[in-house]
Amino acid sequence: MQIGQTPQTYFDNVTYSYSHDNSILAVAKGLVDGAAVDGHMWEYYHRRKPFYTDMTRVIKKSKPFGSPPLVGSAYLSQQLKIQMTQLLISMHNDPEGRRILQELMIDRFVEPRQEWYHPVREMFDQVHTDGEMQYATEKS
Repeated sequence: MQIGQTPQTYFDNVTYSYSHDNSILAVAKGLVDGAAVDGHMWEYYHRRKPFYTDMTRVIKKSKPFGSPPLVGSAYLSQQLKIQMTQLLISMHNDPEGRRILQELMIDRFVEPRQEWYHPVREMFDQVHTDGEMQYATEKS
């Protein structure tokens, strides 16, 4: 968008891998030339399977922003949601919880702040006009 292009006009072909690890593998194996991948996921994969991430390189990073949210079913009781939230927020205080977090390369869970997601909103606003994506009307 910043250079006046859309995925369909800039790239010969656009493929969806449906997961960050699949995107890393697709680039590493030469199935695609590039992919958008969550930074934390790339770092996690790099620690676990550097064979594949070593065949990729980071060419652009977005502004830092909050991690994607953890979500639960709308059908959970309010009490269970509160218990789950408290468990997650306090798990860094428990030896087993701390071990799990270390494996996930996460320091701790905290209540999110709206300002952490301003860069995401800015990106969203850049590609949307009047509630529609700017390139949604173009033919691919």
